[in-house]
Amino acid sequence: MNKFIVFILFTVFICQLCSVESTSHNVKAIYAFGDSYVDTGNVNHENGNLAWDKPYGILWPGYADGRFSDGQIETDYIAHYFNLSSPVPFNKILNHNTYNGINFAVGSSGVTYANKKPTLNVQINQFEECLENGIIRKQDLQNSIAFIGTGVNDYSSYKGSNETIPALVDNVVDGLAWNVLRLFKMGIHNILVSNLAPVSCFPQYTATYNYTHCLDNTTLTYKTQELHNIKLENAMTSLDKNVEGLKILLLDQSKAFQYLMDSASILGFEDSIIPCCKGAMDNDVLKCGKDDQYGHPLYSLCEDSTKALFWDGWHLTETAYEAIIQLYAFKLGFTKLADNLKSWL
Repeated sequence: MNKFIVFILFTVFICQLCSVESTSHNVKAIYAFGDSYVDTGNVNHENGNLAWDKPYGILWPGYADGRFSDGQIETDYIAHYFNLSSPVPFNKILNHNTYNGINFAVGSSGVTYANKKPTLNVQINQFEECLENGIIRKQDLQNSIAFIGTGVNDYSSYKGSNETIPALVDNVVDGLAWNVLRLFKMGIHNILVSNLAPVSCFPQYTATYNYTHCLDNTTLTYKTQELHNIKLENAMTSLDKNVEGLKILLLDQSKAFQYLMDSASILGFEDSIIPCCKGAMDNDVLKCGKDDQYGHPLYSLCEDSTKALFWDGWHLTETAYEAIIQLYAFKLGFTKLADNLKSWL
């Protein structure tokens, strides 16, 4: 396609999104739960987690701060949409104002006890403790939002046989539904829930095949993702219809990610498959940010991360995360149970 036409199409797409006025909904706070797609600084700093090392955070805030990207992530952009600052990580609440919300998400966690990280249930227990202790103001909850993004680590860390995957899916989806109900009973009536992205096509797995095709022999196959997403949609639809006062918006990560990957060149991304930070393979994990024993980087960076879709083997760049949230906010077909964020509340 002619480069000038590509530029015009991308400009029109961005202008359409930017021209929409910011929301006027009176959202008081956002409470976030989940994994590394949501975590803004709770993941353990002492364990050598790479999200606390360069080159993470190079685009924003200019240093590694525990976000799994070159800059801001989904949680930040959802907060921006509602004219709020990003919710404070739970491990920093003693030193910050928490009136805009708290982020309880922890990288590598899941609904079940994935990777020995705090489960979704534990994260919501922490929310409940903050509510009981007055750190969270109960009078604000009805005008607040919960954002839940988790599930992938339950499957990526699973060691059972393929025959038992349907039972695992049931456990994960049931856990999500139960905790949505818990939040509602504690006072949050507006809840965002993400389904699973097409992770088997992420660089972490496609690197094995020189980024040429998706992996099809793990618990993260398309079939597992599809089964999870179908059951999650059924569960969230049932809750949304049958629990009076509860408003759920299901964020279709699967469709949004696929759209970005399929339309990468039109949207201004130079590569939809190869990550900007190509890390060394260590114990079957692509590790952006890992150095050798002499402190020399075992990774290489692309020239401009704003032109890359993926930041590392698992996570997107700030530019891609922003595009994802703009799809949820203003476009049709990327959310379920409401047309988009704009029409939801």
